[in-house]
Amino acid sequence: MDRNSPKKQSGTMTEVAYEKIREMIQMNRLGPDQRINYPDLAVKLQMSKTPIISALNRLEEAGYVYLKPNHGYYVRDVEPHQMLQALEAREMLEMANMDAVVAGATEQDLDALEKIHEAYREGMEQYFDRNSIMLNRDFHRNLARIGKNEFMIRAIDQLNDWLIFRTGAILSRFLIQFKVHEESQGHGQIIDALRKKDGKLAKEIMRSHLRRPIKFVKEQLGGLEIN
Repeated sequence: MDRNSPKKQSGTMTEVAYEKIREMIQMNRLGPDQRINYPDLAVKLQMSKTPIISALNRLEEAGYVYLKPNHGYYVRDVEPHQMLQALEAREMLEMANMDAVVAGATEQDLDALEKIHEAYREGMEQYFDRNSIMLNRDFHRNLARIGKNEFMIRAIDQLNDWLIFRTGAILSRFLIQFKVHEESQGHGQIIDALRKKDGKLAKEIMRSHLRRPIKFVKEQLGGLEIN
């Protein structure tokens, strides 16, 4: 099929609309339970309503929006317990990937992680902010890629992207109190263990690192401690 055919162009515009609308939600320019106005989006994105509606269908499948019959699409809000479930799922996924990470880590991989870690430390505030969250995502994304399992990488990416969106919605209630310097120490210790090729230590540090935000959110929710 010709790359410039109407069908190809429509698919491309849908992809652009999907990314732009998702970014608006992640950056809280579209807030929880806010109704999404098609004409306004068409003007902002400089495209017709057709790719916007197609993008919203995809965003509904991804959990970013929901459809009210006869009313349109709204930004989906999230309960704190859903964030807890996502953090627990992240622990399971990233720990399942650690054997491949330990086996596949090269000095070049670890140097790239070190650069992200340094940027994280240099821009560090006392508590989490948007920049800290994005750098934290980049660290975990690059760590996952060392394992070279496409399906695992995609699953971890999607989950971390979801967490960023949800973190944006409840940042002031939870992670704004989460201490960045302690998170940064975990990143550095993981890199050090991987450089020493100590897989057991790397996995122990990683599990502790992933459980810190789970424990923190559980405490905020009044839940049980993790043993």
